[in-house]
Amino acid sequence: MGLKNIIESLPTNFVQLFNSYISAGPTLLKNFIFLFFISIIFIGGLIYRLSLKNLELNNECKNKLIALGVIILLLINPSVTIYDFYLFIPSFFYLVNVIKFNHLPIDQNVFKYLLMITCIIVQDINLPFLLSAISFFYIIFYSFKNVDVLGISYGKR
Repeated sequence: MGLKNIIESLPTNFVQLFNSYISAGPTLLKNFIFLFFISIIFIGGLIYRLSLKNLELNNECKNKLIALGVIILLLINPSVTIYDFYLFIPSFFYLVNVIKFNHLPIDQNVFKYLLMITCIIVQDINLPFLLSAISFFYIIFYSFKNVDVLGISYGKR
């Protein structure tokens, strides 16, 4: 479970489309793919933090950054266990409540309830990875457009 298992099964599943076979398990290529994804996520999080205008943050902004940090840790953790969800679920619910989804074609409140109900209805072990990737890349994408979806002010780049 986690990014490690997704990367390990990705080349095998892709090659099966062409009726070929590659043995599953760790290889040098899979390790490079893993390091590439982790470096992109880490650099995106670092650029997001460095783009904040004020370095003196209040407690609410610190809570938002801690919740985002937990989401990033779930994304880069190679082997996710059930105990990691004790941190992920409250952080995800907090981020869903504070993120401004004004840029989506669907109503903001309806989208928030859909995300929360998805956590309850879908009992898949990879769902937290999907939801954390969606929320992380939504925040990073709009931070590059200088749109403040978390309510923390940005500086000029």
